[in-house]
Amino acid sequence: MPHLRQTQTILGVFAHPDDDVVLGPMWAHYGLRGVKVYLAFATSGDQGATAHARIPAGAELAAVREREAQAACKAYGIEEPVFFRQPDRGVGRKENREAILRGLTGLIESLRPSVIVTFGPEGVTHHPDHLAIGNLVSEVFQRWRQGEGHLEAPRKLYYVVFPPGQFLIDSSEWKQKYSPWVDTELISTEIDVADGAAGAAEALQCYQSQFSPQTMRTIAKAWANALMGKAYLRLAMSREETSCERDLLLRSVNLPTPRSKST
Repeated sequence: MPHLRQTQTILGVFAHPDDDVVLGPMWAHYGLRGVKVYLAFATSGDQGATAHARIPAGAELAAVREREAQAACKAYGIEEPVFFRQPDRGVGRKENREAILRGLTGLIESLRPSVIVTFGPEGVTHHPDHLAIGNLVSEVFQRWRQGEGHLEAPRKLYYVVFPPGQFLIDSSEWKQKYSPWVDTELISTEIDVADGAAGAAEALQCYQSQFSPQTMRTIAKAWANALMGKAYLRLAMSREETSCERDLLLRSVNLPTPRSKST
């Protein structure tokens, strides 16, 4: 059976509706270019009640947040979001883990994305659900096998990152609490996404249950000023090229993939 050809598709996988705003301009940027972009959320955020929204935690809030994510994706100009509907604040629990792994596997088989984006080891805000979904996506990516009768494997996995001192929420409280930045040398990818700012701003307005008007203004200002219209990513894993080391203490060099010995 021949391999099915991969489409130009990007899949972003996050824990809660509104996590996507960390790369809002990037989704809109690729949406403008006709790239298929999908966002998947492990939970519907039913425990994310906020004082300003006055919506109690539970099913009502989950429904509101799903509608917000749907509206946000429309504003980005991308595909409808996907919800796994696992318990909020429970992504890392053993009883939910297998369901999320199955959902991720099925989604990748269906969409055949060439690129996947998720949270890295710091989860941006160190939220346990952020950390857990990043780990689960990484696990699925590195387990994926490509062979006879199987779909082509996703080519690259990226983590969301921020350069030192630059974050969407510019306050000393957030900076002291989260310290979401990574060392500049770990940032592999910098994309000019200024043309996605308008779509991202429209999408941000959709998340009224999570962001107050003041927070929305702060985030929009950060996109323009702190991030200067750029999106930053860290290439976590890739099948695009093979690098091999011969010594732990020496710089790595690119070498041909070792060939298996014939028997």
